[in-house]
Amino acid sequence: MRRKFVISLILSFATFSVSLSSQSLKKVDSFKTENRANSFTKLDSNRFVLVGQKNENWDVLASHKVTFHIFDIREKKLQSVVPPIADYAQNNLGIFFDGNPVVSYPNGKTYIQFRSSLVYYDGNRAGILLRNTSHSDKTRTQERTIYLNWELGSNQITWSKAISELNQFENVDINRGGGVRESKSVLRNLLIPVGIDSNRQIFYYTIEKERNEKGWPNSISVMSFSIGSKSVDEVASLQVEKINDADYSSPMLAPNSDFSKLGILEYSELSLKKLVKGHVLDLKKGKVIDFPIPVSPYGAAFDPESQYFLVLSNETGKLVKTNLTTLEQQTMDSIHGARYLVFSNTGKYLFAFAHGGTIEVRAVPSLMVVKSIQVSSLHTDQAAWEPGGSVFTSNGLWATIPESDAISQLGKSGLHLFEIEE
Repeated sequence: MRRKFVISLILSFATFSVSLSSQSLKKVDSFKTENRANSFTKLDSNRFVLVGQKNENWDVLASHKVTFHIFDIREKKLQSVVPPIADYAQNNLGIFFDGNPVVSYPNGKTYIQFRSSLVYYDGNRAGILLRNTSHSDKTRTQERTIYLNWELGSNQITWSKAISELNQFENVDINRGGGVRESKSVLRNLLIPVGIDSNRQIFYYTIEKERNEKGWPNSISVMSFSIGSKSVDEVASLQVEKINDADYSSPMLAPNSDFSKLGILEYSELSLKKLVKGHVLDLKKGKVIDFPIPVSPYGAAFDPESQYFLVLSNETGKLVKTNLTTLEQQTMDSIHGARYLVFSNTGKYLFAFAHGGTIEVRAVPSLMVVKSIQVSSLHTDQAAWEPGGSVFTSNGLWATIPESDAISQLGKSGLHLFEIEE
């Protein structure tokens, strides 16, 4: 009897594997962009912005232009939008620390000293983050992040709100060549965007506070910005544990699908001594669960029901599953060089991405590997060096960015669109 059960189980799994191998993972289309993209930001259930698009003009403020590429996965269209950031900036120079964001060097080169990213878009209005840094001739660099409200009908930025202002670490002199030296902070990106809860119109982000002379923050604060009321609030603050003389990496952040929970992974390393500390924050109640993680994090994801939290390790080729109720952990083999984790829309499969264009597919809930997919570059037809972000939607479509490093010198990227039957 037991033998029949085992044989039946083997045959069932074999049938499942064949089913997955033969099911449709058919490429529908490819979309190329001129600028490099390395991930997606979710705007709503079917629209995503390609992250990493660079500014198209860095010469003068008057002609400063940035294009955001929005992919509508339901319509299978890539839409380019150009917000009037330069017009708004020229009429509101007070948003900049120095009243003028244009920096000129003795060798004749100039650039605009601010960066922008699209974080909200509903078809009628959009939200843009504008990051401005103080001029580099000061002993300390300051960074200010401003939220811009963009009304699409009138193509006007109607209001702005400073949501973060931070002092950075002492500057160091950097030799730019040609007799040009620049004083620049060694610490960047103190504000890390998490994403936006579109239903509640709340934008979440983290900031690292009060860094010491070694660059360690004393705490990580999770902040929320309510678009409707324009209020900024601290959801929770986490004290940072330190290893003397170790390097501290910015925490890895992973929200669950409905923005009710946020996974935060701290990571620091000194020789063979490592600290990987996991936190799961309830974004609505402010409560935190703490637990250790035995591997260095390169990818993290909640399961669709938010019952457990997965962490993927690039260097060890391990996948760690943490039960969020009991905090029991299970460690299993994965692939070396892996990064990025994403569940399919139905939650039946887990996709892990690795260098060389390999995508490992696991069945849920067993997390057994059932398939390996090779994804090629958009521009060279060779194996993708590092697959970027990936997203699923309810109508059985799957989009993935096949490279973020392979052709970065060309400044080109884009995405592949697949059909997947589950």
